[in-house]
Amino acid sequence: MSNEDQPYTGPDRRSGDRRVGDRRRGASPAAPRRPSGHHAERGPLGRGFPVALALAILALGSIAFMRWSRPARESGASAATVAGSRLARQRAEALCLLLARPPGFTPPMAVEPDVRVEHEGFGPAATPALAAEQVLALDGPQEMRRWVEHVGDFDVAAMWIRLPGDERHVLLITWREGAELALCRFNFACQGAQLSPEEVQAGDELLDRLLVPRNFRARSLPPGRGHSLPAARLPSFGPGSQPRG
Repeated sequence: MSNEDQPYTGPDRRSGDRRVGDRRRGASPAAPRRPSGHHAERGPLGRGFPVALALAILALGSIAFMRWSRPARESGASAATVAGSRLARQRAEALCLLLARPPGFTPPMAVEPDVRVEHEGFGPAATPALAAEQVLALDGPQEMRRWVEHVGDFDVAAMWIRLPGDERHVLLITWREGAELALCRFNFACQGAQLSPEEVQAGDELLDRLLVPRNFRARSLPPGRGHSLPAARLPSFGPGSQPRG
């Protein structure tokens, strides 16, 4: 079990308002002066007008830049969210595909994988295990076993659970990829309040094959390389399983 992550509380940096207040007033001459040649002396309005004009142009330019850059930032953030969600799903699918590669995963009971990606229902500082509890509405009796370890570039939680309303045992692998929560579930065809020795052995084999650093690199996918497969295309394992087409 690892310590719960602490939310980052950095300094709140805000730029102060900068105001130009450099207005110099010339001393009044003792006697009025006459213009010399073609150049007449500028009055107070004439001296301040270029500065005011420059400030006005600068303000208008800043407003235009802010309006132009805001949609670009929002579009970039939206694109990053979509890309993160796609990568999280593809990683989860690739883990399922890895189990089908030789030597294939052959548990003594039927095991059906399921992939899910969530981006709501948990706090920004929630650990993978806590986020999974919130998303799946788990309570104490539904959690049978739980581990948390750092694998590659991610903190990964492995949990034996029973989903609400379903007594089947589920081995859940979950991690946070950016703002997304990836849930890779393996539904075992077993029921009851306790795990059987066969389930524990099969689950340990599954975790040993999947929880390796090369499968959890932030900028690359595992060798299986999922491509947003339909749920029906995910491989099943154990007795009665059908090979993936």
